[in-house]
Amino acid sequence: MEKSGIIVCATRGVEGIQVGQLAYFAASVIWRASIYKPKFRKGEYRVNLGAQYEEQFRNYLLSISDFPHHASLMVTVSPSSSPCVGVWMPSGEVFKNAHLWRFSLPGIIFDLFVGQMIPETVRKMCVLRSSENLIFMTTKVDDKVSEAAAKLAFAATARSSKRAV
Repeated sequence: MEKSGIIVCATRGVEGIQVGQLAYFAASVIWRASIYKPKFRKGEYRVNLGAQYEEQFRNYLLSISDFPHHASLMVTVSPSSSPCVGVWMPSGEVFKNAHLWRFSLPGIIFDLFVGQMIPETVRKMCVLRSSENLIFMTTKVDDKVSEAAAKLAFAATARSSKRAV
């Protein structure tokens, strides 16, 4: 099914696609970013799942419990045979009274929504919870990765310019 440049792919039963492993990987990256407590410069933002969700994701990663109830993971891939090469480290924002944590690898973006107020439409798009294990495909993945890389480069340039003064 295609909707506004996004192809919705039902992956349940598709050989070679293991949504459980995708979810585990994404949760692991976000959880590790949340528990890592480096000293950041003023204005830099780190992932913060909060103690409650950190523990829920820890238990999930240890196979003690299921994927957290108040979490939804969307996976979006690029259809390109040579996707934009770049890594977008975990970052976050507020999304309709929930938190959205996002990171990318070449050709794929992981969006992890966390909170009790996740919109129902987002819950229905969860790769684990949707009845068809939905994964989304769009050429916009490469645009988003390029945009994130440009922002990182600009921020790094701005920091080095301040130090030089």
